[in-house]
This record gives sequence, structure tokens and C-alpha cells, in this order.
Amino acid sequence: FYVLWCTKLYICVPAVTRVQALYAHFQDKVFVDGVFSEEAWEEFEWASKLCQISLSEPFFLVAVLVCWTATCWIDLLESVRCMSLWCHLESPTSLKERMLQSEDSEEEEEHEEMTRVEETDEYVVLTAADTRTKMAAIGMIFLPKVAIAVYLWWLGTRWLVATTSFQDLLLNAVALAFITELDELLYHALVPEDIQVLVRSYKLSLVVGPEAVDGEATDDGVETEADDFWRSDGSVDGLGTDDERITRRRDRRLKYRVAGMVLTMLVIIGLPVIYIYHLQQVLPGYRWDVHAPCESRLDLLMTAL
Repeated sequence: FYVLWCTKLYICVPAVTRVQALYAHFQDKVFVDGVFSEEAWEEFEWASKLCQISLSEPFFLVAVLVCWTATCWIDLLESVRCMSLWCHLESPTSLKERMLQSEDSEEEEEHEEMTRVEETDEYVVLTAADTRTKMAAIGMIFLPKVAIAVYLWWLGTRWLVATTSFQDLLLNAVALAFITELDELLYHALVPEDIQVLVRSYKLSLVVGPEAVDGEATDDGVETEADDFWRSDGSVDGLGTDDERITRRRDRRLKYRVAGMVLTMLVIIGLPVIYIYHLQQVLPGYRWDVHAPCESRLDLLMTAL
């Protein structure tokens, strides 16, 4: 949070102030009675600086913002997936009731368990957690990570839009990507390696069974198509005799994945476009009146080369 605050205070705010002053000077000197003047543009002493602002080339700016949005999207999606895993963990009580089905089951413990884990040779798997533990993990870890990812995207996008040099635009994008990796960098630098190995050995259980096959739920033991497909031991029924059912499920999962990929592409591309055309407040009331004269100036420079 401190790095984000310093980035906003010492970098983003001065950058916005500079580009606003440059654009205001352009409006004051080049427009005569609200009409663009070619003569005033040719005499404008800050034309080379103005043509370096990122909003003068919207397509290039969108391309950089798409890369930045994709970077933030990865962090945001990872946090959302972890929250989903925590939310879908069973409570220790319900898991115990399902495991202890025989009449001569062992006596229940006097205190309610907060979590339940299963140890294997390689991992320690968290299979159940109570509501308080879930709320603590989500509220103290994942919700702050989501908030940081969203705020960092907004702050970084504002900074990139306020950049007054195309060279700095790419360098700033790289610097922002570095900020997103600060938590991992500090973790690997400060935490001993044996503790890192121990942390990597902890996993969350992903419950897959009759109640979770393609979203088909069962109620009180009522048999459904999903029950036919999955045996109680987790094996697949009808693998050799019911290939069509397996194919349909595989095709359905493929369609969901393709739809998710298309939706992700729309979000990653659409957010930067919506931001610079409708939400950006770096240049309030920006009329996209810099692109055309700067394109003409660039054509003249290219012809001279």
C-alpha cells in the first residue's frame, strides 16, 4: 500500500499536472475563437512535446493498456479462484457426518473443529474449514489482493495515459509490471527457503463428485445422470459403453473454456478502450484534437527521412 501511495503522490499526480498544462497551452495558442489554426500550429513552440503525449496516438496507447490490463487480470483472476476454492470448502461438521456413516463410529470431539486436513507423502491438503476460518482467509488475504489489483490497474492506466513520451510509455509499463511482482520478490527474498517449501506443500481440496459434475447437483440421494457417471469411489462408469455421454460432457467443457477465453479477451481489450474514450480524467473534456495535426507532422518528418 505504501508503494502505491508513493506512486500516486510522487509520480502519477505530477505526470497528470504536466500533460494538463501542455494541453491547456495547446488549446490557448493554436485555437483562435474555438477554431483550429494551421498557422498557429506551425508556430506552436511545444508541438514536438505535444505530439509525444500518449493520447495523440490512441491505437498505440490501447495496445500498451491491453498488455497492462492482462497483467492485472492474471493477479485478479488468481485471487478470485482462490476465494472460490475457500468458499467451496466443506465445513468440518458436514465432512465428519459423511465420513462417519457406521453405527459404531467413534465419539465426536467435545470442541468443534475449525479445519480438517489430510496428509500425504507430498502434500498437506486442507479438506474442510468452518465459516470463521473462511471469512478470515478471504477478508485478510484475498479481498485486499483484489482491491490492490483493481486500484493498481486504475492508477497504472492513469499514469500511462498521462505519459508525455512514447519511450517513457513503454518504460512505465515495464515499471508497473515490476510493481505487481513486488510481493513475490519480497517473499522470495525474506522468507527462508525451507519455509517456502513448507508453504508450497499446503494445498486446498477441490471437491469433485456426483454433486459437482457439470453443475448437476443431487438432493438427498436422488439418482441423476451424474450419479450414473461417477461411482462412489470416484471411478468413471460406462467408459467403454457410453462414449457418447463422455463426448458430450467433453464438448460441453470445451465450449465453456472457449466462451471463457472469448469473454476474457473482450474484457482485456474492452476495458482500455472504455477507459480512454469515456472514463479517463487525465484530460477532462478531451476532444481528440491532437491526433490529426500530429499525424500530419509525423508524415512530414517521415518524408524528410
